Amino acid sequence: MAGHGGRPRMEYDPIIGESICELLATTAFGLDDILDILGKDFTKVPGKSTVYKWLNEHPEFAERSARARELQADTLADLAMKEAQNPRVGVITTSKEWGEEIRTADNVERSKLIVQTIFKRAGQLAPKKYGEKIMQEVSGEVGIKRILVPERIATEPSNREVKPDFS
Repeated sequence: MAGHGGRPRMEYDPIIGESICELLATTAFGLDDILDILGKDFTKVPGKSTVYKWLNEHPEFAERSARARELQADTLADLAMKEAQNPRVGVITTSKEWGEEIRTADNVERSKLIVQTIFKRAGQLAPKKYGEKIMQEVSGEVGIKRILVPERIATEPSNREVKPDFS
């Protein structure tokens, strides 16, 4: 059935659902790229909004997809480690007072940005495993102060004189 003038909605296909989950778990691709890849193997592929509807309507697909995203975090962490080890040689141009300095070198800044971006995405997919650790520090004194309640003093039997301490 067509909605709002778009193409007809595709019914849930467990084979395509499994293929989506497999590609999510084993690649760094997002859903758009995965659907493009699947379009080469299947004659009919759902659109992104249809996949989101499948996630809402089919709990088993939603569970497999969530697990695939957790596994994708491991794939991304592996990718970040490989990226960090590979040089990214390129031309670096720096403006100087006397003109431009052009040199060929490893572009460390670019590699660092790529690695940080990949790890950030891994942290979004699996925050307990790859997310930023937040440390909270508590300081100050801890103690117990004795408070005397006047009603309690009056009702307690005592042979000693009680003097409240208001310090």
